[in-house]
Amino acid sequence: MRVLRPAGFCVFGAAVLIAAHAAAQAPAEIDCSGPFAKNADEAGLIKAFGAANVQKADIDVGEGMTEPGTILFPKDPKRRLDILWRDSAKRSQPSAIMIRDNSAWTITAPGEARTKIRIGTPLSTVEAGNGGPFTINGFGWDGGGYAGDWRGGRLGKHPAGCTITVRFDPDPKASPKALDRVNGDKPFASSNANMRAVKPVVSSISLDWGL
Repeated sequence: MRVLRPAGFCVFGAAVLIAAHAAAQAPAEIDCSGPFAKNADEAGLIKAFGAANVQKADIDVGEGMTEPGTILFPKDPKRRLDILWRDSAKRSQPSAIMIRDNSAWTITAPGEARTKIRIGTPLSTVEAGNGGPFTINGFGWDGGGYAGDWRGGRLGKHPAGCTITVRFDPDPKASPKALDRVNGDKPFASSNANMRAVKPVVSSISLDWGL
């Protein structure tokens, strides 16, 4: 079971903000355009970010499995992106662009507030960016913590066609009793009091083009 790229999660965002000296700058906002567009390839990443910052690698996709892909900024945890390809032989057509661990890349929700979403963003902020509650899988299993149905919210569709997967982790200080109320293979509303009680934050984001 691959849990990194379930379908149906989408977001609006600004285009990737890249200058000629992008490799020397901090992470920017990212969406599925430019070097991350549907027909992008590894050569485009090299052109945008420099050959020294692009590395072929086996990418962790969960449950002890890996897939051939590309790492952007492999030596800089705050700028790292893990990329899988629909055509892995040619390193073209991204299927997933993943923001994980300590990466500081952000996405931007649509609307006047232009809510920023990154690793560590609280559940309440994501809900505000969506414009209302959405569903989250219960914690404690391989598919736990993933956002599900955006319920018609602003994070529901990107005009370029990509989708976004957001995963949440509960506060490590949450009590076992509180976690028991939101564990298991079942959906919870993001507004659910028991879900809010464990103070979830974003733990991974993936822009997805599918297979």
